[in-house]
Amino acid sequence: MLSLPCTAPLHPALRFGPEVPRVLRACPETRARSTTRRPGSGRLGRHPVDRRSSARSPATRRGSVVMAAAAAPASTGEALIVIDMQNDFCLPDAILRVNGAMDCLPQVVAAVEEARRRGTPVFWVIREHEPSGIDVERTRTHLFPPHGPGATVKGTPGAALVSPLAVADGELVVVKKRFSAFFQTPLDVMLRRLGTRRVVLCGVQTPNCIRSAAFDAVSLDYEQVTVLHDATASKSDEVQKANLEDMAAIGVEIVAVSDWSAEKKK
Repeated sequence: MLSLPCTAPLHPALRFGPEVPRVLRACPETRARSTTRRPGSGRLGRHPVDRRSSARSPATRRGSVVMAAAAAPASTGEALIVIDMQNDFCLPDAILRVNGAMDCLPQVVAAVEEARRRGTPVFWVIREHEPSGIDVERTRTHLFPPHGPGATVKGTPGAALVSPLAVADGELVVVKKRFSAFFQTPLDVMLRRLGTRRVVLCGVQTPNCIRSAAFDAVSLDYEQVTVLHDATASKSDEVQKANLEDMAAIGVEIVAVSDWSAEKKK
């Protein structure tokens, strides 16, 4: 069992990478050391553990834990999970372009807006990889040096959310290295911390990341797993239909964004 240096609970409004997070800001004694006076300057300087650098990806970084700009989202029993809506998957000339990604974008935007209006927590699940590709699946190493430039490399425009999507203050970003949003990430822990019983999925692409997340959510015994079919995309209509049918067969609810929105307004 992992032993931590302090017993203060993790603040839920944190950005986690896939590795085990270092609990820095949860400890009062660490916070007390986060600013120190520089000798002779009379000015407050940053403690080394508080150094950050900016990048072009959805959240401020670096390190495995970064405090969000606002308080943790309130629990509503439901959470919207937006998966892989990044430039390298969505733009017409993207290295891993998903057919239909740009077509489903307006519905993804609508789902996010509805979730925010209702106070439903929004989780942004993204892929990010090292420039070398050392952390990518073996089946995708051919995309990285020396064979190619890589895909969704952290800090690059390709890893950023496709416009006009953007992370709002207090929303949570989860970085994954594999297809499922739940595989070796803290997503399940954070959802349960918020008391989430129902998960709603949208994004790309349906046969890979949406499907694997849906199957994992069912295996993790969430009360209800929903896929917003018009806010997802596949390489063809046939693939989309077959995968939606497979998910429905294991109990996943398949609905349009408009139906989900109408249901929430009842």
